[in-house]
Amino acid sequence: MKHWYAIFGSRVSNINLVANEILSVLGGSLEIRDSSYIGEYGKLKVKLSHDLVESEIMIRANIDVQFGGFEEPEYPDIPVLIYASRIADIDGLQQRLASMELEKISLRQV
Repeated sequence: MKHWYAIFGSRVSNINLVANEILSVLGGSLEIRDSSYIGEYGKLKVKLSHDLVESEIMIRANIDVQFGGFEEPEYPDIPVLIYASRIADIDGLQQRLASMELEKISLRQV
């Protein structure tokens, strides 16, 4: 079964606020982590209604901690990135996240 991989951006600069808002919209379990490779990030595991597999959502700053600069250099005005993987129902995910006014950066079917 094919799945979607999506990247969204938030203009809210606080990772914890964005992660907790996504958690309140989608449910699931949230873990805030800190990595020397990517910095502080939130990892959310959620079972979306039509998905057979648990989807993963990572919320992180648009900063490349290791090399400096931006993780997504085409979007320097977006401080927080949301990476969603293993999404079967991309339309459902986008509808549920619509209230957050996220910017869609990339959608790919894999």
